[in-house]
Amino acid sequence: MTMAPFATDERLREEQLDTDERLREEQLDTDERSRVEQFDDDERSRVEQFDDEEDDWWKVVDTNLAGTFSSIQAVLPGMRRAGGGNIVVIASEWGVIGWPGASAYSASKAGLIALVKTLGRELARESITVNAVAPGVVDTPQLEVDAAAASITLAEMQRRYGADIPMGRIGHPEEIASAVALLARSDIGAMVGQTLQVNGGSTRCRV
Repeated sequence: MTMAPFATDERLREEQLDTDERLREEQLDTDERSRVEQFDDDERSRVEQFDDEEDDWWKVVDTNLAGTFSSIQAVLPGMRRAGGGNIVVIASEWGVIGWPGASAYSASKAGLIALVKTLGRELARESITVNAVAPGVVDTPQLEVDAAAASITLAEMQRRYGADIPMGRIGHPEEIASAVALLARSDIGAMVGQTLQVNGGSTRCRV
C-alpha cells in the first residue's frame, strides 16, 4: 500500500492507494492539483535467500518496486497538467548496502534507487523532480517485530541497532519526514534523481 500526501494550495491531505492492482488516475481527486507525491510501498520478508518461496520473494519485489512504479504512473498525468511537481520515493539503507536474509527487500529497494535516477533524468525537463529518501534503522513498530524474532526486549533491540550507527542511536520518524519535506520544496528543482541517505552515518562512514 502507498501513503501519498497531496500538497494543494492551502492544505495537505493523505490518501491510501491500492497498489495490488494497476492504479488508475481516477483513484486520485482530479479536482485538486497534485504537486507533491510521496510513495512508500513497503513489504518486508526477512528469510534466508534460498529458503524463500518464489511467490513470497516476488510479492516483496512486486509490492515495493512495481507498486511504486504503478503509483507514479497514476499521478504523472495530473502533475503534467499542473505544470510540474515533486515525487519522493522511500527507498532504504538496505537498497544501498544489501542485507543478509533480506534479498527480495534489498533488491526491490535498490531497484527503486535506480528507478529514481532514471525517472529523474526523464522528467526533469517537465519540471517534475524525482528523488528518494533511504532511511536507515528507524524507531517504528517494525522494531517490535525484530525484537520478538530475536527473543529480546525492544530496548535491547534499539540498543543493538544503535551500537552500529556512528550517531549512536537509531533514527526517528520525524527525521525521515524532514528529509521528505526538503525534497518536496518547490525551490529545490536542481535536486534530480538523488537519494538522501538518512541513517546517522551508517553508510557514509563504512570502511
